[in-house]
Amino acid sequence: MKTSGNIIKYVLLFIFSLSLSSVLFAQTQTSPFKFSFQERLRIETTDNATTLSRAAKAGSSYFRTRTSVMGQWFPDESLEIALKLTNEFRTYFSPSTNVFHMSELFIDQLYIKWNTKKFLDGALTLGRQNINLGEGFIVMDGSPLDGSRSIYFNAFRYDWNLDKENTFTLLGIYNPKYDDFPVLNGNDLDASFQGDGTWTLTEQKETGLGLYYTGKFAWGNIQSYFIRKNYLEPAGTQVESDINTLGGRINTPLSKEFAFTFEGAYQFGGYGNYNKKAYGGYMYFDYKPGWSQVFLPKTLTIGTILLSGDDPATTDNEGWDPVFSRWPKWSESYIYTIIKEQSKPAYWTNLFSIYASLKFVFDEQVSFNFDYHHLTAPQTPTATAYVSGNGTTRGDLFIAKLLLEITKYMSGHIIFEHFVPGDFYFGGAEPANWARMEFFIKL
Repeated sequence: MKTSGNIIKYVLLFIFSLSLSSVLFAQTQTSPFKFSFQERLRIETTDNATTLSRAAKAGSSYFRTRTSVMGQWFPDESLEIALKLTNEFRTYFSPSTNVFHMSELFIDQLYIKWNTKKFLDGALTLGRQNINLGEGFIVMDGSPLDGSRSIYFNAFRYDWNLDKENTFTLLGIYNPKYDDFPVLNGNDLDASFQGDGTWTLTEQKETGLGLYYTGKFAWGNIQSYFIRKNYLEPAGTQVESDINTLGGRINTPLSKEFAFTFEGAYQFGGYGNYNKKAYGGYMYFDYKPGWSQVFLPKTLTIGTILLSGDDPATTDNEGWDPVFSRWPKWSESYIYTIIKEQSKPAYWTNLFSIYASLKFVFDEQVSFNFDYHHLTAPQTPTATAYVSGNGTTRGDLFIAKLLLEITKYMSGHIIFEHFVPGDFYFGGAEPANWARMEFFIKL
């Protein structure tokens, strides 16, 4: 009876959201209101991506559902006011001890956007908003501990358009440890489920200030930036810090078939009572041979990733800090393998990868990507029960992803990742598997 009730709850929520979306879309094209609806359905499963030990029996499998409804009001051509409400819940198949609940309905986005073209060619956005700069190497996710439930920042952002090809973006960010906006149904959270940290947004309060430049030229694109991030009221292994990141990105075609992309940054500032001195970046070459056969790849990529690690022999902290980019940029599963090493998920640091990628396009609706990473660590960390302290070979990571564009309004993917650990980890560390199937509806 309890399971049937849970299913009924889910069905009612889905029908309500879809019905609301249908009503909202009945607005005329001349209406100052715009409404949108998103439904994301995922099944995710893993055996031991976090522990690298089958004996730990720490695998999981669950059905994950996220529903969003967004409304935008344009009272005139220079002003936009937006509100997005989201609910995400999980139904666990394993472990069965994680009970079902509907979770809260929270404010995913709430902002005012003012086009200042009458005074200065640009736009000011104030409030809760998504921010993705460049490839998301520095700024992408403001709430890494809730997974992809949300990625918002509480921020102000001003984009100043020097001309059609050059823009300066000024950012101010405030990310609390917990959601400081009211939520609906919040009392439905049960303490046993909160234990995985899902409802904590970050480990501590974080603030930031930055300047980001984007330019387009005949020879390619360039970005440069300065981002300052402050860790306040830290907990766990984090210490109070003021980290400055100075860097840039360049993308340029070398010929009709070849293109080159590079992004690099240097970090300095304070890390507790120590100095911060770190660096990070990536580069890759894309080759598009123009093959017409569907069984041959349309794009071949070869690249590297380098994120500095902390040297235990010095008093400085040389470990790369991912700033506001703790998300699955390079792998969906490896962000969990990082947890026992760094005491936090998706904390990309002390990493070197040589990787290759093949991208196939079978038709307008079906494509397939295959990635291979050979992962190492620039620094050998102090030994723990999880990290051997004897080697720098993290291991080999294989990623296969099938992408589907089913209709204009529906897409999906199936992804499988397999990681074979090396001598960086404890003796006897076992391979890990992770998989997901997703359908995404957007109206």
